[in-house]
Formats: sequence, C-alpha cells, structure tokens
Amino acid sequence: MRIPNELIGELIDSALTKQIAVDLISGNLFKADDETLEMVLVGVWESIDEFIANGVIIGEAWQTDSTPSIKSWTQKSDILSDSLRLIQIS
Repeated sequence: MRIPNELIGELIDSALTKQIAVDLISGNLFKADDETLEMVLVGVWESIDEFIANGVIIGEAWQTDSTPSIKSWTQKSDILSDSLRLIQIS
C-alpha cells in the first residue's frame, strides 16, 4: 500500500513542529545562528496555532510612539533576540 504524498508531507510538518517546540522549550534553539532563528521565527508566525497547541506561549507586542521602530535597530541579531524574548515557554 502506498502512502499519499500529502499525508507524508503532513506527518513531516507535524514532526518538525513538535521538535521545534521541544527545542524552544529546552532553550536549545536559542543557540542557533541568526539565519536559522529568522527562518524558525517566520515558521512560528506562519503556524502560530500549531506551536501554541504544542505548548509554546507566544506574546504579541504592538509598537507605540514611545517604542523604537525596527528600522532604528542596527543589527539583525538585535531584532531576533528581541523577538525571541516574546516567546515564553510554559
């Protein structure tokens, strides 16, 4: 019996989401390079409900007049570090 490609893709996505959630919870993901962190943060944002379902607590932030804009930050690593602080682990 052949497993449909769509099902295989869903199983892989589910396994990756669960492992990324584990790495967020354990703190291992925070040791990754900036490019990997950016890729993961984009993935978390795109699948936010799945990560919440896997135990990741995600805070949302809004910019106010007194909040410095992202454009004022000079290094990508600063942006990623600040973004990762919004992800709290239960």
